[in-house]
Amino acid sequence: YVWPYASGPVYDTVPGARWNEPGVLHTRVGSFDLKRGAPAVPEELRARGQTRYYVIQVDPSSFADGSFDHVRAMIEDQGGALLEAMSVGGYITRLAPGTQGLLKSQQGVLAVEPYHPAFKLSPTIGRVPLPDPARAVSEVYALEALLHSGENAQVVAQSLAELGANVTKIDPDVVYFEIHRGKMAQVAQLDGVKAVFESLPNLALGEETTIAVQTGRYGGGATPYHDAGARGDGGGIAGASAQILMVLDTG
Repeated sequence: YVWPYASGPVYDTVPGARWNEPGVLHTRVGSFDLKRGAPAVPEELRARGQTRYYVIQVDPSSFADGSFDHVRAMIEDQGGALLEAMSVGGYITRLAPGTQGLLKSQQGVLAVEPYHPAFKLSPTIGRVPLPDPARAVSEVYALEALLHSGENAQVVAQSLAELGANVTKIDPDVVYFEIHRGKMAQVAQLDGVKAVFESLPNLALGEETTIAVQTGRYGGGATPYHDAGARGDGGGIAGASAQILMVLDTG
């Protein structure tokens, strides 16, 4: 499998010794030092045109000296909102038009960057093995679009349909759909979408369950019934038949 964009699915990193420095932004697609400029993401996954969603990065010292309270009040007075905190001192924000320019000049603000489509696409899309062979080789992906708080799922679903998606389910904050992998960038460009993940099957896991049934606790992996030959397979005893109750671990 080849990630279909010029770089990625993880776009940058910051040395571990600098992870807690002001201006460093940690995301699911890498870590970026916004003090050094815009994140290096592929052009097709950069925000285009007007967007309401931005990442603001503030100096952590602004939480103590009152600068952050002033920044938050400015955002809210303009009709925007802080939506979600990110490390280090970052916030996903919904901003009214023009507010981003005002924020850049505020004390304590280190960076104001669009919430790029690159931030939305999970790096595991198309890379997790699937049990269905046909789906595993298909270029049509089953995806889930998680929406920003306050977005209308019906509106986003309509936008996805206009891109050619087959919308299969709509929840208040998630839209489930199928679409060709070549349109993932267009999906991520939808302003109301916060994140996109692949819909993956739930597989039965948990080898500790059979241990707990036999001992009442994990017990360091002890399986006394299995050790005694009670495995539910008949044990080679004449007239005994297998009695498999369930499969607990698919590996």
